[in-house]
Amino acid sequence: MTTESDLAAQRRAAERAAARRLHPDVGGDADQYVAEMKRIAQQFGDSAGGEPVVTAEGFVRSRHVARIRRAARRTARGARAAVPSGWPGARKYGQL
Repeated sequence: MTTESDLAAQRRAAERAAARRLHPDVGGDADQYVAEMKRIAQQFGDSAGGEPVVTAEGFVRSRHVARIRRAARRTARGARAAVPSGWPGARKYGQL
């Protein structure tokens, strides 16, 4: 049985091979490139290319979710650093 990480690696390899062959920046046709990427997305069970995938455990995966979480963490860290030390949630380095 193929694991999820194996499928992701196979998909990346297929997308890279298609990009090397058909991408407009390397002399390929844009319409053929888009059609090939859609075919690869359908082959690997992702009909829209960027839509979330529900795993067997019921979790939703998406590249966009990880990007949003990273941005939220960065924002929270910056906000905690700017909060006065007496407020809840502030960084209190002087009290360590």
